[in-house]
Amino acid sequence: MTPLDQFDPDNFRADGPLALPPRKRKARVRRGRWFIKGPLPGEWIGRASQLSGKALHVGLALWFISGRSKQEVVKLTRAALKLFSLRRDSARRGLAALERAGLVRVSRRRGRCPVVEILPYPANDC
Repeated sequence: MTPLDQFDPDNFRADGPLALPPRKRKARVRRGRWFIKGPLPGEWIGRASQLSGKALHVGLALWFISGRSKQEVVKLTRAALKLFSLRRDSARRGLAALERAGLVRVSRRRGRCPVVEILPYPANDC
């Protein structure tokens, strides 16, 4: 038998065994949509995810504000809390947990938004 005798056009159908896989499009953010600018340090996010309550949510809100303002010292505003569906009391407890874990340094003033410095998480050299 020659290779032409084995030719079966059904193999080349869109759902056949030799069909090309569908092209995957690169994930893109549409204009007017918000996003968290990366890269985000994996160790930092991993440590924040181990904390209780809304600590990770507050951390992501901080990284969002930081990426938008291109600064590591940011104000945790009510607008950012609203974007991440955080209530003030939950955000306060989450921010305290991040501070205890050594991921942020917080400066608080009565009646003002807390000013937060995002600290680099020390890498484990094991």
